[in-house]
Amino acid sequence: MTEKTIKVLVVRDGRPGHEKQSLGIVAALTRRYGVEQREVRVEPGYKALCKSVSLLVGALPLDLAGFKPDFIIGAGSHTHFPILALQKRLGGRTIVCMSPMKVIRNRFDLCCIPRHDEMREGGNILLTDGPPGLNLDLGQHDATAALVLVGGVDEKSHVWDNHAIADKIAATLRKHPEFHWTLTTSPRTPSNFQEIFVQYQQGLQLDLCSFGQTSPGWLEKKLQAASWVLVTEDSLSMIFEALSAGCQVATIPVAFKAENKFVRCLQDLKDRRLICAELDSTDERRKNVFNEADRCVVYMQQQPWWPR
Repeated sequence: MTEKTIKVLVVRDGRPGHEKQSLGIVAALTRRYGVEQREVRVEPGYKALCKSVSLLVGALPLDLAGFKPDFIIGAGSHTHFPILALQKRLGGRTIVCMSPMKVIRNRFDLCCIPRHDEMREGGNILLTDGPPGLNLDLGQHDATAALVLVGGVDEKSHVWDNHAIADKIAATLRKHPEFHWTLTTSPRTPSNFQEIFVQYQQGLQLDLCSFGQTSPGWLEKKLQAASWVLVTEDSLSMIFEALSAGCQVATIPVAFKAENKFVRCLQDLKDRRLICAELDSTDERRKNVFNEADRCVVYMQQQPWWPR
């Protein structure tokens, strides 16, 4: 770490998957520099637009008075206009994770966009292998610990069948009693999935922890400990979180409605032997190469607008 202090303003929208991306870049900055961090919270929909106007012309929150950020960072579409309003008011460089609307894309200094969004790299666009995040491979994996991550419904993308998913998960767990399993859900998981899964788990030794029962940081700790992670294929974000933590990853298939960028990304990961369709505890997957938050910061350091 150097003596330089980087001032960072994080715009948060309350969605854990988005906020992990922003905070992952902040954590990567913190591993190199001292960081002074402030936050602004926005709500989705028209409230985000109202917040943008307020930040642009109204009274700023007291903790932002006199604050001159080096970087304003956010993820998710509802953060984009507030970020631009804050830049107009306070200065600083703007960093967003995920792709903004084309009409405002060039207004940001850097867009860190997952490669599976199939955009062209260059200019202010850096393509990443999955989203940046908080997970790191700390080399603390327990050979007996394994984790199941359950995604859920997305009407545009795939068909979700609670019973089919539960049956496939249970079948895999029965094949691998050598692991102590923990299963957790996500915000998209149907509310009755856990109740249905109980019908399939007879004889299985596992812990069930629904998304709503976990505290902040719980998943990151579980991923640091797990040697294998079983993920439903609808959730690329959870697959990349597991890879970034250094876990070996197997997937539970879902019925995609069409070949799309997510299907192509999954196939690419399988072709590169980074994930597999069947869990095999005797098969050592290629170790992952994902530390995208650090890579984003290294890229930022190379830009002419990096604070000198």
